[in-house]
Amino acid sequence: MASELPTPVIECIEALKVFNNCTDVVNVSGLCEPLPMNCMPLPASYTVSCSVASATCSGPVAVVPHSPSDGKANVTFRIDFTIDLVIYDTTTTKPTTHCSFPVSSTITETVSLIAPAGFSMLYQCSILSYTCGPCIIANFGVGPMPMYNACCEIEFCLEFQAKFPVKLLVWTSGYCETCPCDPKQGPQLVCPPTPLYPPQPTS
Repeated sequence: MASELPTPVIECIEALKVFNNCTDVVNVSGLCEPLPMNCMPLPASYTVSCSVASATCSGPVAVVPHSPSDGKANVTFRIDFTIDLVIYDTTTTKPTTHCSFPVSSTITETVSLIAPAGFSMLYQCSILSYTCGPCIIANFGVGPMPMYNACCEIEFCLEFQAKFPVKLLVWTSGYCETCPCDPKQGPQLVCPPTPLYPPQPTS
């Protein structure tokens, strides 16, 4: 006879309900940084490249309800990032690294998210992807006094979420039970590899 299934019961489960889940592209243009002394003088011919070394999105740093009230708010997040810039000397047969240096910066991004009156919503932001470039070298000096800056464009793909704890009534047949994990692939360790002791006399 087949074993009978447990009788389902109703359980109260607390979980986070996602009210908002949206993405947005943030473009950082006009980010300029003076060239350090180890980059001067510039080669007669050069190229510039950049890459994102680190990037984090945190917050919120501000939550301002819409006026008039519509159940939403302007939620502001902070984005901290560092890019690595490399200037290549192209006057040689094979381009060589002339100099490299990091540039760190902070920006903010504001989006409209659910914000019911009287509820302390949980707001989150994460960086899904990013690009860096193009970059140029611009001279902001006046007359014979050059002031070279590296200017880059960066794009971030961000995900924003607004959450709030809710209690749900769900049908359940019991609590989850653990089961053995699948063994790892490849050779298995033999323990002990050989008998630890020589055969023992029986008499």
